Parts: sequence; C-alpha cells; structure tokens
Amino acid sequence: MRLALSDLSGGTYRQIKYLAKHGAIEPLCDFLTVFSVAPRGLENILKVGEALHVPGTPIQCNPIQLSLTVEVQLRHVLAKYATPAK
Repeated sequence: MRLALSDLSGGTYRQIKYLAKHGAIEPLCDFLTVFSVAPRGLENILKVGEALHVPGTPIQCNPIQLSLTVEVQLRHVLAKYATPAK
C-alpha cells in the first residue's frame, strides 16, 4: 500500500493509470475513510481521559494523553533505532 500511495501521489501517468486499472481506487478510498475517522476517535478518547483526570493526584494531566504521548514517542524511537528482525 505504501508503494502504491507513493506512486499515486508522485508517479508517472503510466504508473497511475496502471494502479487505477488494477484496483487501487477502492483500497485508497478505504484508507481515506480510516484517516477521516481516526482523528475523531482520538479526540473522543482524549475527552474521556479529561473526565478521568482527578485534580490533586500525582499525575497532573490527562492520563490517556500521557499514555498516548508515551506511545507516540516509543514508536518514534523504535522506528529510528530498532533493527528489523531477520
């Protein structure tokens, strides 16, 4: 999918025509649907986290936001430094 997206966004006329002819349109639409729904889902998750936050506790922020921040940072570090398993 990554290669197809790259070819669709910056490929030649011939590459784009080939991908469109061989079924790239439906998966691309599915991909866009996921990305249009995902931000709303994350927003709702963060709203629930705000409701879970208890003022005066040792963690002075939204606990779900803290988990999300750690997850994003961990993925960034792993992507940058982890070597693929052989």
